[in-house]
Amino acid sequence: MARAALRDDLYAAHAAITRDVLEVTGPGRPEERLGVWVERNGTAVSRATQTLTEIWESDRFTVAMLSVAVRAIRTLVTASALPEHPG
Repeated sequence: MARAALRDDLYAAHAAITRDVLEVTGPGRPEERLGVWVERNGTAVSRATQTLTEIWESDRFTVAMLSVAVRAIRTLVTASALPEHPG
């Protein structure tokens, strides 16, 4: 049940990120649109990437570790909804 819940959370986060990429970027190739989104959310993407890299390199894929991974991805969804900081 825990794995199924994690899977469902991951699918929901993936759908939310996809929706956000489509909503906040202009027309273009998917790779370009994703690049724009990643640049706009660079800090959150870097943090999530670091967390996911640490998990991957640990070779420990317990339910607890996978839960942390899904949380890192969900954080991207939350961060993408925040207003941009004036630069």
